[in-house]
Amino acid sequence: MNIYILCLLGFVINAGAPSGHFPPIVTLSFAQGECPGGEKFLDEVRKVCPRIEELLKKAKKLEEKGKIGQAESIYQKIIRDYSNASYEDNIESGFYADIARGRLIITGCLKKKGIDYSEDCPLKLSEKIFSAIKKKEKNALLRLASCDFTIGYLETDNVWSIPPEKVISIMMEEADQINWKFDKIDASLTGEYWDLVLFDVNRKWEYLFSIIKQKGKWKWVGFSTTKKEILDRLRTERKGEGD
Repeated sequence: MNIYILCLLGFVINAGAPSGHFPPIVTLSFAQGECPGGEKFLDEVRKVCPRIEELLKKAKKLEEKGKIGQAESIYQKIIRDYSNASYEDNIESGFYADIARGRLIITGCLKKKGIDYSEDCPLKLSEKIFSAIKKKEKNALLRLASCDFTIGYLETDNVWSIPPEKVISIMMEEADQINWKFDKIDASLTGEYWDLVLFDVNRKWEYLFSIIKQKGKWKWVGFSTTKKEILDRLRTERKGEGD
């Protein structure tokens, strides 16, 4: 069946359990702290500070409206006024200031390249991504990638946020080694994400391109692979920047 018909009908392909999907995240340090001004945590399970949570939500909404400067002012306020405030739940713990610093990296990207590119159909977006990689069109790839971009080791939880320009050059280096025929597509039953898995020509390495649906549109938000040397190079660059 023509995949564009599937897109138009709102169907998704489900080729099994989503083994490589990962959501956008910010890497955070473990924290031991408390809410500012004696404010109580939301509850004992999710030890989060309501006042700062509201500030983060407000800043995110401003980002979505393109009001980047106003969002950055809120993130800077969190870093300045709540540097020791922390949160903790059953998944992770960290400092709110670290979240704010991560968002400032993303807003810096948004100011350079504008609002994230999106498409109505995930396959249409993936074809544009693959075409740009094969043709080694760096500017086109940068335009297609979300500023809120993550990379990681396939089938692990070891992922981290990264400005897309850091990984795009490496993707183009791999272009001649990739078999550009889809090996499989993992998609959520709710239609919220779409992971496309490809192999290299010798079927030694896997490459996964992660596309998610936000507000009815599809964005390219992540890349993961089993080829360790690619990610080791990016980790080395990251350490060199003092991250």
